[in-house]
Amino acid sequence: MKRILAITAALAALGAQATATVTVVTNRASINADATIDWGQFGVEGFGLIPAPAIGLTSGNVFAFKATGPRAFDRFDQGSLWNGNFSNGDKLISNYPDSGSITIRFARTLNAGGLQLENVNFGTHTYKVEAWDGLGVSLGSFTVSGTSAPTGDGSAVFLGVRSTVGDIAALTYSIENGDGFQGFGMNYASLETCNVVPEPATMSLLGFGVAALVARRRKA
Repeated sequence: MKRILAITAALAALGAQATATVTVVTNRASINADATIDWGQFGVEGFGLIPAPAIGLTSGNVFAFKATGPRAFDRFDQGSLWNGNFSNGDKLISNYPDSGSITIRFARTLNAGGLQLENVNFGTHTYKVEAWDGLGVSLGSFTVSGTSAPTGDGSAVFLGVRSTVGDIAALTYSIENGDGFQGFGMNYASLETCNVVPEPATMSLLGFGVAALVARRRKA
């Protein structure tokens, strides 16, 4: 009887996962964040200083992440080399001056995750986020409109995704409107991790680079 009940519970869980939904998140406060990606861990400001992929560790609930883009990343600070509408002092990563998307992959699956982003060109733009599971299957994508302006007031658009089953393994950000120049910057990511054990595909997607990174941190 116990075995039958266990099988029934497993089938119920699979059924719940099959009907899971993802929704867009446009407010950082709606994410119960227990981990954060601080781009300041990659050092001082400069153009093309961060090799791609950029492999790092979150703060809070510590686990590895990997950011990939069209080339080496820039590191900017709002109010210094970046004059936009993030909060002054925010540590940013950017794909300037190239177009193309930035994907962040996580060594743990998430219930929700998001960040603020801004086009390098002032004006109104359409921003896109797409969520992926650990097998590289798209969970869904969303677009929102946001304004880029030299205000330094924290009004940059916030964009993230929430899943009802905690299966978000990666988030891809891009700009949709074809203004011919789609470089953008992103500030710190707020992440709400899932309590279940990460699926094998998620645990392995960062490769040996994570082990090397952790070893370097321990030595430091």
